[in-house]
Parts: sequence; C-alpha cells; structure tokens
Amino acid sequence: MFLWIVGFMFSCQNEMDDKIKNNSVDTRIVFKSSKDFIETYYNLISMNNGELRDWVDKKNIASIFDCIEPIDSTILDRPKSFQAIFNDKLEFQINDSIIWYNDGKLYLLSTDNKQDLNERKNKVGSLPIFGTSELNVPEERESTNIITKGTCDYDSRGPSYKYIIPCTYKAGHQYRYVHEIFSHKFTTPYDVLVELYLGVKLHWRKNAEWKVTGSEYHNIDIDLSGSAQIDGGRTICSIKVHETLNNVIGDQIFLLARWKAPNGPTKYWEFVIKGKIKQEVLGFPCNTFWDHWVNF
Repeated sequence: MFLWIVGFMFSCQNEMDDKIKNNSVDTRIVFKSSKDFIETYYNLISMNNGELRDWVDKKNIASIFDCIEPIDSTILDRPKSFQAIFNDKLEFQINDSIIWYNDGKLYLLSTDNKQDLNERKNKVGSLPIFGTSELNVPEERESTNIITKGTCDYDSRGPSYKYIIPCTYKAGHQYRYVHEIFSHKFTTPYDVLVELYLGVKLHWRKNAEWKVTGSEYHNIDIDLSGSAQIDGGRTICSIKVHETLNNVIGDQIFLLARWKAPNGPTKYWEFVIKGKIKQEVLGFPCNTFWDHWVNF
C-alpha cells in the first residue's frame, strides 16, 4: 500500500544550572557559514534524543530544550533535531545574521543592525523571511483499531496514517496508543530538507482533550522495514527501525527517512512500511500491552 503526502508571549522559564548565574552561557549557536549550517542540521536529523541533548549541552547555550513554556509553543510540535538549533529566544546565527523562529516561519535579523532585536521582532511583517518549517501531521479523528487517513499536504494538511488503539482505564483516566506517520519540511535559501518520521505515543484523558502522558512508564518494541522515495524519484531510501526502549515517558519519535535537495519542489513521500510495534504500559493492574502489526 502506498501513501502519498503532498508537499506541509509567554515567558520562557528555563532550568539551566549554575553556569547561567556565572554568565558563562553563550547567547546562541553560531554556524560559520551556510554550508556549515546545512551539513550540521542534516547530521542532527539522524541523532536520537540523547545524542541531541549531548550536542546542545556542548554548545553551552540557554537552549529551547530547557524551556518549560517556550515563547512560541508551535516549536514543540517540530522534531527535536529542529528544536536543537535554537536558544531560549528561538534564535540561531549563521555568520553575522541572526535567524528567528516565529509560528512556522524563520525571519532574518542582522547583527550589524543597531535597532533593538525585540523591537524588530515586534515588526515581524517587515522582516525578510529566511525559510519555513512545515509540519504534516495526521488529522485527529476518533477511531478504534483502524487506519485513519487525513487530508494534509506540505502547505496545509495532507494524507497520513494514524492508528489509534484504546489501551485501558485507570482511576477514571482513559488511555490510548497512537502510532502515526508524519513529515517535516524545512525550506532554507540553500536547500530543502525533508524528513519522514514514526511517532509512537501513549496519550491519556479524563474529561478533556487527549494529552501526552507525563508519569506513565511504558516499554516499546519496534521491528519495521520498508522503503521511501521523494517526489516519485528513482532514489529509494531504505527504512529499517529495530528499537527496544524500556521505562520511557512521553512521545517517542523515530526517523524513517531523510532527504536533502537544492531549493525546489519536494511535494510528497511515497513509501511502504511493514512490521510490528508493541507497547506495554507498566504498573497497570492488568499490565496492558498490545502487539500492532502495521502495513503503512
């Protein structure tokens, strides 16, 4: 089966340690050139959460990773590899130019401009656009043990697969497993970088909307294989995900495929993925788990 994905102020309270108090933290991550930026970001895409955390820590900045309430909550929907390049003010720097993220767009601020940066940000409509970050996520629909298709594309919302499986009930809370395919497209003046991801999630709710679990530990076992290609091209990316995670909390995101191309059309992924995903919630009376044979 083939799936087509057609081309998608609060204050920040960070938890940095004593190095902030000692004023030893750099302002933002600085890339020496556009080449340095693209090559670094492309490498970040393939890192897991622990490797990204180590990379950010070595940069010695007040990172978005340490923000409890980011000044723009949409950054939290983006992949961790994308978040890693930003400081707590959602900025990074290429040579002498500061890039600022705001609601899916990246704006260009120059360090040689004497105008206050915050003042410039208040005039966002007049700022030149550096690039865009477009997220393709599945439509939210209630379903049980079936495939849910959305209608999204890179520019709005396009086809995606999302499996939703009821898990169990505990102390009046309802839980569910969510296994979904989604993509991220990062357009820059130099290249277009697109990634295909698998999200393996455990969500809960009591009487309101579904939320990411914050205290329930669960085990995840994944064995998937397949292939993907971009824009129907001849280049095929092999997909192999064999992961076993124990005692994890929150959403777990796995890279399936990535692609970098000169600035131009990248409208859809075509892929086939088969295998098994197992989630097991720990500490429940029935120790609920579910083996899910997928055929994306």
